[in-house]
Amino acid sequence: MDTKKLILEKTLKLMIEKQNSIVSIRQISDATGITTGGIYYYFSSKEDIYTEITERYIIDYGKFDIDKLKQIKGNAKEKIHDVMAEIFKKKADWNQN
Repeated sequence: MDTKKLILEKTLKLMIEKQNSIVSIRQISDATGITTGGIYYYFSSKEDIYTEITERYIIDYGKFDIDKLKQIKGNAKEKIHDVMAEIFKKKADWNQN
């Protein structure tokens, strides 16, 4: 697995485990085994990590289109929270049918 993908997947896992509470660069570093400097080599900020997670994983998984995502107000983390909530709601609906 390439380093950038590892950072994204571990960050997403941390966000899910922490129910979207704040995930620090230090926590990402600990989860990936990559130094904080190494993380900043691939991403200039946590906002960049959250944005890439939204674009790469959540949109694909939830089959959300970019236009719908742009309508969600807030920063990248708030958008992730709203999209994840919608995905989990749909998953619960699918499981009941």
